[in-house]
Amino acid sequence: MAKVITADIIEAYPIYLLRWQLSTPLLWYILYLLESYHLSPFIMAGFANFIGGLFFFPFDRYIFLRRTKLDKRVFLHLPLYLIRWQLTNFTLAGVIALLGVEILHVIIANLIGGIIFFWIDKFIFEH
Repeated sequence: MAKVITADIIEAYPIYLLRWQLSTPLLWYILYLLESYHLSPFIMAGFANFIGGLFFFPFDRYIFLRRTKLDKRVFLHLPLYLIRWQLTNFTLAGVIALLGVEILHVIIANLIGGIIFFWIDKFIFEH
C-alpha cells in the first residue's frame, strides 16, 4: 500500500532541510581543522558526523516528535541516530574527495544528505 504524503510531512520536510544547512558551519569547521592532518575524507567525515550527530540530535528529535523533554525512547533513538549520521559519511566524504573542503561543498553534501536521509530520520523517531 502506498504511503500518503501528509500535512506533517509537508511541514517537517522544509524545516528538516533547513536544519541540515544549520549543521554546515559546524561540519565545515571540523573538516577544515582536520584537513591539515591529511586524513582520508571518510575519516574526516566520520568524525565531523559524530560531533554533528551529538549536537543536532535534540533539533531533529523536536522536528519529528515535537518533544523537548527526555524520555526512555531517547536511549533507543540516540544510538540509531548516531549510526544514521555515520551513513552520511558516504555523501560528505564523496563530495570532499571530488570537490575539496570548502563551505560550498559542505552545503552541497548537506543538500544531498537532507533529501536522502529525511525518511530514515522520520522512521527512527516515529517507530
